[in-house]
Amino acid sequence: MAACCEPEPTRSGPRRSEDLTTRNWAQLVWIANYVALATGWVLASWRPYLWTLGLAAAGVLCIVNAHRCGRLHCHITGALYVVGAVLTVLKANDILPVSWTVLGVAILVGVAIAYAPEFVVGKYVRRRQRAEGGAIR
Repeated sequence: MAACCEPEPTRSGPRRSEDLTTRNWAQLVWIANYVALATGWVLASWRPYLWTLGLAAAGVLCIVNAHRCGRLHCHITGALYVVGAVLTVLKANDILPVSWTVLGVAILVGVAIAYAPEFVVGKYVRRRQRAEGGAIR
C-alpha cells in the first residue's frame, strides 16, 4: 500500500487532535446542516435554498477537515457535497432533469458509500512525504 494511503491511529496522535469532528462548534454547524437538509426535504419551497446552503457548508467543512487531519471520508464527501450543492442549484433552475427525490437519495447513497472505506482502511490517511525528505504532515 502506498504511503499516502496507510491508516493513521484512530484514537490518538496529531491526526485525531486536528479532526474538526472533535470540536463542539463544528458539531453545532453539522447539526445545523442536518436540520437544514431535513427541513428542505419536507418544505419543498425552501428546499433549493436550504439544500444549497447546507450542502455547500458541509462540503467546505469536509474539505477543510480532510486537509487538517486526513479524515478519509472527508476526502470523498467534501467533493460530493459541493457537487450536490451545484446540482441543487441546477435542479432549482430546471436545468437538471431529475426529481428532487432522486437527487436527495443519490446524495445520501453517495455519503453512505463514502464512509465504507473507513471501515477497511481506518479513519485517517497519511500524506506523502516531500521529495526533499520533509514531511507534509
